[in-house]
Amino acid sequence: MSVKTFTRSFDIGSQCDKGRRPNNEDNVLRVEQRSQVTEAQRRSLGRLYIVADGVGGNDNGEVASDRVVNRLMHHYYEGEHPEGTSPAERLQRSIQNTTREIFEESERNNNNMRSTLATALILDPEGARAKRRVVVANIGDSPVILFRKGQPSRKLTQDHVKRDQSLAQAMGDEMVNVSIFNDQLLPDDVLVICSDGLSDGVKGPVPPRDMERVVRSLPAQAASDELVRQAKRVGSQDNISAIVIRNGDSPPPTRMIVQSIIAVLAALLLGGGAYVVFGLTGGGGGIISPSNPIISIFAPQQSNGNSQAATSTIIPATNTPSPTNTLQPSLTRHPETPRPAEATIAIPSSGSVTLDPTATPTAIPEPLTAIPEPSTAIPEPPMNTRVPPMPTKKPHTGDNGGPAEDGGTK
Repeated sequence: MSVKTFTRSFDIGSQCDKGRRPNNEDNVLRVEQRSQVTEAQRRSLGRLYIVADGVGGNDNGEVASDRVVNRLMHHYYEGEHPEGTSPAERLQRSIQNTTREIFEESERNNNNMRSTLATALILDPEGARAKRRVVVANIGDSPVILFRKGQPSRKLTQDHVKRDQSLAQAMGDEMVNVSIFNDQLLPDDVLVICSDGLSDGVKGPVPPRDMERVVRSLPAQAASDELVRQAKRVGSQDNISAIVIRNGDSPPPTRMIVQSIIAVLAALLLGGGAYVVFGLTGGGGGIISPSNPIISIFAPQQSNGNSQAATSTIIPATNTPSPTNTLQPSLTRHPETPRPAEATIAIPSSGSVTLDPTATPTAIPEPLTAIPEPSTAIPEPPMNTRVPPMPTKKPHTGDNGGPAEDGGTK
């Protein structure tokens, strides 16, 4: 069962899980789940939260824990109490009435059903978290743990166990000695009411520091769920129950914060990628070149909200005109000078160009086909390899004036 309730500056969540047991002998109950209790009663009598752990190995442990949570809620809010009874006294009287009823039922059915009890009563007469108080009561070994900022965690309950770790008393006894704790709740205090399946796993209890990390970083309901998962991971073989009560506003879930950050980064990266693609395809002017190897993906915003790249960032300024591939450039003449009939271009065999001095200077058109110059570089021979000499008709002299190598002989 997983239920979540939010009140003004008050965050509550609960979880009850059978764990690795075949059946669940734990029970949890919160006042918000009991429709018979009005808001006026919650304001005047407080808000009651209960965890009961049926004693394993006894008959009808799940029945006993169910009786505890429901009969106690009934006796506290709807039972007969003397006028002027304080909330703490009212709670003690209700616990005694409940255990007596379970004892009588156990006698009638000839069984020994028993259960632990851990409860927290939040007194909130003015609805202000700075003025709230808590009354904690317990029977058995189910704890209530207080997490207060700047202080070590504190267990507000007393374990009623013998030296052999069996229970010294339990709900279902004819009479019980109730342990009571009464104190002020400070803003952002967190209470965890749980069964020993959470606080005492096979491999050891879930450490209080781990509990505090969970309840500080997650809303109450998510924290309850996570505490149960942690108890399973450390090897708890028992039923696992937890109620988390935060005297303050619910913190934003860590997972949501991380997901929001990832979403923002993804949006920025996707937007930047689209901008780069747009620039490379001619839409925005983003050019990758040796002089501009990096493209800024975070473009400044125009007044209309559209993203526009900064020219100085994308394309560096230059005074050199870009080359053109135009094959036939247009001829430009002075407006007062008549166009000559013919401009003569003489190209002698030596390859030099002579212009007719009587012709008006014009642009020399580029040839349609560029004739590559023959390569004159002689490839270097591989190292340690003798190159056969080129045949020649007449000898030539070396640097000293003597004959050079000819035909491989000296």
